[in-house]
Amino acid sequence: MCNESEEEMTQLLLSLKNVIDGRDRGSPLFHSHIWLDGAFDTKTKPESNTLSRNALQLLGIVKSVFDVSLGNEPPGTVSYRFETKKTRYGRRFTWTFYDLNEELEDVDLNVHLKDNRKVKKKKRWSQIMYLSYIIDFLCVKSAKRTGLDVDEILKDTFILTTDADVKFEFASVEALLDVFLRDETKQLGAVCARTHPLGSVANPLVSYQIFDYAIGHWLQKVANHTLGSVLCAPGCFSMYRTAILKNVLPEYGSDTSCGTEFLYKDMGEDRWLCTLMTRCLLRQEAVILTIFKK
Repeated sequence: MCNESEEEMTQLLLSLKNVIDGRDRGSPLFHSHIWLDGAFDTKTKPESNTLSRNALQLLGIVKSVFDVSLGNEPPGTVSYRFETKKTRYGRRFTWTFYDLNEELEDVDLNVHLKDNRKVKKKKRWSQIMYLSYIIDFLCVKSAKRTGLDVDEILKDTFILTTDADVKFEFASVEALLDVFLRDETKQLGAVCARTHPLGSVANPLVSYQIFDYAIGHWLQKVANHTLGSVLCAPGCFSMYRTAILKNVLPEYGSDTSCGTEFLYKDMGEDRWLCTLMTRCLLRQEAVILTIFKK
């Protein structure tokens, strides 16, 4: 996230809440992470740790949508635990939701507030941060706790990327995950879904956008899929296997040295990531699943 509107933030959080509420006993373990660029007010107060307007807005919407607070409540009165921690990149807020009947796995919502004075801003660097956080920290931590091999954990861990203006349901997440679970070779690198713009077709701009998105999926993505591999799994709603991402992360996190590199690394980061995955001779698939986009 960076400069999303209140409506977009609310839509994303409602989608995440649908995923949390839609789980059952057979559901896998979920973790939700939101990274916000420019979360600290460095313009009017350069030396302070005052949160920016966008950060305050996001935290306010989290409180409203999930009915949580920014503090610890007495045990037994709520179904979540709250934790806030100062980090090297800024600050992290974590709400861990647990089932009072102890039938479902705990699931947490993490809001990462990036301080542009400490880390690089923009979308690709946020992606590099959370990929490294999941691959090099969470999966390694899970391996130590369970005694399993970290490489096996990475093969069965998947990252769903989504834009803030995308509306999705729990069934959409399950559909992407199901494609991975049916891949016995575990060589499938990414799965993407069809994104459908919302809005009235009476508006010519909306009509053109609907046509453009339809061509992108039904012609380009389907043709790629038929020929062997989708060439670009859009970052707006795609799922990736972390074991594959680990192999390409060092090159994906390389700096830009000229204008051309800036265009394909920072302006087209999802295609750049998929290009690196394709170069590893890995497959990427498209599924006929409609995700709505504002």
